[in-house]
Amino acid sequence: MQKITIAAMFVMVSSYAIADQSIYIDQVSGENLNLTITQQNGDGNSVGQPQEVNPYFTIEGDDQTIDILQNGSGNLFFGNLQGDTIGFDLDMVGDNNTVDMQSSFASNSDYVLNLVGSGNSIDLDFGQTISSEYTDLDYNIIGGTNTFTTVVDSDGSTQNISIDGDSNIYNITQNGFGSSLEGHMITINSVGSFNNVNLLQETTLEKSTIDLVLNGSNQVVNITQSD
Repeated sequence: MQKITIAAMFVMVSSYAIADQSIYIDQVSGENLNLTITQQNGDGNSVGQPQEVNPYFTIEGDDQTIDILQNGSGNLFFGNLQGDTIGFDLDMVGDNNTVDMQSSFASNSDYVLNLVGSGNSIDLDFGQTISSEYTDLDYNIIGGTNTFTTVVDSDGSTQNISIDGDSNIYNITQNGFGSSLEGHMITINSVGSFNNVNLLQETTLEKSTIDLVLNGSNQVVNITQSD
């Protein structure tokens, strides 16, 4: 097993860096990686991709365990994960955080995002052209004016979303065949007002379930389900 622990307390020097603390990792192959990243203090912490030309955070291989903590405002996480049986845990504390992540394959993988702060922007794309079985995503978000867009192409995927804050916008697409599997499930528990919810859930043959609990005023909700 490879085990990598990175703790950034102040500034990590990089030729790409425009943030206070920047980390770039490219694993092109390999299994059983255990990766822990901790970025504390300072604003503008980043894992991957400030201004691109491919500053990485690309992890390829099965059976990965990844834990990331970013503490500070203006945090950035850009990642591309490719592999099955991934355990991914991202904790962000601070305002104006950005998460942009893609994941291919991802069968039997578990993703947890814990965000505390306002002005968060989350963009997730899972499965893509390669469907993944039993992807499980859990979001725990405390703060207002959050915007997140999630597209999951997975057989039998589950999403559990807990949000406490006002003026949130979330657009969730959940598709994939699900035949002979357990279908799809979206559970949302939202506390706050002026939320805008758009849900699209598609499957074939198997069941699709949406469990939505809203506690607040001035909600706009659009739900589409289809086989």
